[in-house]
Amino acid sequence: MKNNKASRTADYTAAMRARHFVHDTEMIFNDPVANRLTSPGLSFLLQQKAINWVYKSPLVPAIQGSESLILYRADYIEQQLKDALERGCTQYVIIAAGMDSYAYRCEGISDQVTVYEVDHPATQAVKRQRLARHNIQPKVNTEYIGADLASTSLADALSGSSFQADKITFFSCAGLIYYLSEAHAFALFKAIADLSAPGSQLAFDYSDNLAEMTLRQRTRRKIVRTFLKLTGEVILSSFEEQQLLERMESYNFRLNQDIGPAEIHQRYFEHRRKDGLAASAHNHLACFEKC
Repeated sequence: MKNNKASRTADYTAAMRARHFVHDTEMIFNDPVANRLTSPGLSFLLQQKAINWVYKSPLVPAIQGSESLILYRADYIEQQLKDALERGCTQYVIIAAGMDSYAYRCEGISDQVTVYEVDHPATQAVKRQRLARHNIQPKVNTEYIGADLASTSLADALSGSSFQADKITFFSCAGLIYYLSEAHAFALFKAIADLSAPGSQLAFDYSDNLAEMTLRQRTRRKIVRTFLKLTGEVILSSFEEQQLLERMESYNFRLNQDIGPAEIHQRYFEHRRKDGLAASAHNHLACFEKC
């Protein structure tokens, strides 16, 4: 993301959730607020039936692959969050919150729970403008933490909020790790570990080693990377599962779950879908717990 400009990827992510809600009948992730968080131009486009033409274009495999990931990672993270809240977790920190809509559509959440949305001030300002335009209010205690984590530590960002590091917390990093170098990704994980009480959890998605990609998969990935580069975002990292596990264990995180492409397919795409959505070939969903 360019300095002082809202993330286009955040807008694109909201648009994909909105497209799914408006046009699909087999729901992976149900987000009735997403369209309100999408830019006016994309929002108008999504209302048009012609959007289905795009899904028949040569770009469709790459577009569908990106949308699939956006949808199933959101569902996975919120399922993990639901379990954590049921066990008594009272803090939810969304790192790189973008146009995440959880706080504006959740139901039945205890008034003891607080959501902390952490993101670049420019992206956060655009989001809050869109929420205000549609008179959308949070349904849970919500605090906005405007911070550029490229120059501000997570601890410093949260220091001005009501966040308490001695309370069990659920952290999420949806769609973020790809855009960090390996060194920055592990530095972020370490920072989260330092702010996590025992029993706290961290959920995120990541890409595994890409060396075994087929030509078709490489072509799709190239299309996605080209699109992201045009929006100012660049994919920088992927991990070997064992490497990730060992580093996380060094931060006193134990693995609760690491779901790869085969299990993602079984969970979300076992039955053939008419909309063409499918599991991404090299993406994983992971959840770690602080010891």
